[in-house]
Amino acid sequence: MQTSIAAALRHLKQALVHLDEARLAIRRADPSGAEAVASLMERLRTQIRCLDGGADL
Repeated sequence: MQTSIAAALRHLKQALVHLDEARLAIRRADPSGAEAVASLMERLRTQIRCLDGGADL
């Protein structure tokens, strides 16, 4: 069980990297879209912290 949780956390953290790349790519063309992605990223970070026992990202 711990192994699958750790794997899921790694995938979620990798998703944050991809979301940040997307946010940066659309920032000029769609500032409000970039803000929406940033908001999604913050919610995902909060959930990851909860699953990871409060660890900083």
